[in-house]
Amino acid sequence: MAESTDFFEKHADFYHRGVTEFDYFFINFVNDNKKNKSSLLDIGGGSGSFSKLVIQNCPGINNVTILDPSAKLLSKIDDNLHIKKVVGSLPDEVPINSTFDFIQISNVLHHITGKTGGGTKLLLKKSLSSIKDLLNEDGFLLLQENFYEGYLIPTLPRSLIFYLLSIQNKLNVKVPVDGFILGLEAYFYTRDELRSELEDCGFEIIHCKTYPYNEEKKPENEETKPDNEETKPQDDSLGKKNFLSLDSYFKLRKFALIKKGGQVIFVAKKKRENSQKQQL
Repeated sequence: MAESTDFFEKHADFYHRGVTEFDYFFINFVNDNKKNKSSLLDIGGGSGSFSKLVIQNCPGINNVTILDPSAKLLSKIDDNLHIKKVVGSLPDEVPINSTFDFIQISNVLHHITGKTGGGTKLLLKKSLSSIKDLLNEDGFLLLQENFYEGYLIPTLPRSLIFYLLSIQNKLNVKVPVDGFILGLEAYFYTRDELRSELEDCGFEIIHCKTYPYNEEKKPENEETKPDNEETKPQDDSLGKKNFLSLDSYFKLRKFALIKKGGQVIFVAKKKRENSQKQQL
């Protein structure tokens, strides 16, 4: 994981992000479900945009920790916010002994890669298991990820991206597409894969929502439980670094590589032991 840490240190400014509509959804969810809860872990929280929102807009959530591989990004966090900053990364470098009521992880899982697709999926399972261990029994996981899905083979776009990045890094010659940064490794999961992996690792999904890349940017509800889209938090700094710009994304769609892409969010909790035994 040292190479990954070095990459994010070098490109800390690129991965410094503002606030997004997904953050708004999570903030409202935290406020609606924070009874007797006070702690939050922000995995890959970088310079603290989301954690700052939590502190400003979620009264009672006063124990906030950020885990990030980049000390440079963590140094950007205002010390007056009293956020605990921990340098580390999933799945193994997590020097944290506490458990949390909420765990937020945004656009992180696709950065956890091995040398092959199979090895990468094993790292995903280990990462989700680590997250589960850090979550209180009645806590909630707030997960957001990019996805790119193909036509006949949904996983084709991510395989092309994964191996193109690998070739790029080996040859040290940049692929002429924005987002293909030298040294970057990425493995994007389809929505079905993310759902399956969460469930296999002992999570029960209670919300799922897709924000497709299109001009309207209207979310697609995919889960049964209603959400509460109330007033957005008081922060004007919109924007987030996606892997592909919308311009590049739509160019790729013209070549039939991508049928659908966008952002997907999941809210999940630990499965009850009894329900897990019944499934077995």
